Amino acid sequence: MLRQEEHFQKAIGENVRIKLYKAVDGVKEAEGVLLSADTQKIVVETDAGQFDIEKKNIAKANIKFDF
Repeated sequence: MLRQEEHFQKAIGENVRIKLYKAVDGVKEAEGVLLSADTQKIVVETDAGQFDIEKKNIAKANIKFDF
């Protein structure tokens, strides 16, 4: 599970699954490549486009492993 700043930094370039406390642009879950992360937000590239997500709105964040 991605929780701390260092976890997000190490996961840049990885496929991630993000669940949100409240919907952003009608979306409550996002899957895609983590492009960047700072202390306030993360940026995820999904099939629907690029999403800026505030960290305080993240309920759960995991690296998505494909088997």
